[in-house]
Amino acid sequence: MTNYSNILNKDGLLSSLGLCKRAGKLVYGDKLIPAIQNKSVKCVVLADNASERTKKQIRDKAKHAKIDIVSGLTVEEISWAIGMVQRVAVGITDEQVLKVVMKNIERGDGLSE
Repeated sequence: MTNYSNILNKDGLLSSLGLCKRAGKLVYGDKLIPAIQNKSVKCVVLADNASERTKKQIRDKAKHAKIDIVSGLTVEEISWAIGMVQRVAVGITDEQVLKVVMKNIERGDGLSE
């Protein structure tokens, strides 16, 4: 499991999350934990300002399932990027979409500028 907060490019990640949402490749809310447990999620984006209980629960489940976690965003930023409210974590479900997201995080490219 890798934590990508050190290489985080916020604009690239926020743009990519919006793309993932429109493509139907995000899991969030009550469906996230079961998706992590059955390994249908390839990566989790977890808000830095989520409650300690929530962070621990998601980190523990992701570690057990060997799923990477990306941090460095707030609840407000994640929620804004996907057009919803109070989303503390989202899971990316598609491997090909995840590759695009990771390239945009590392390069700093925004997808919708």
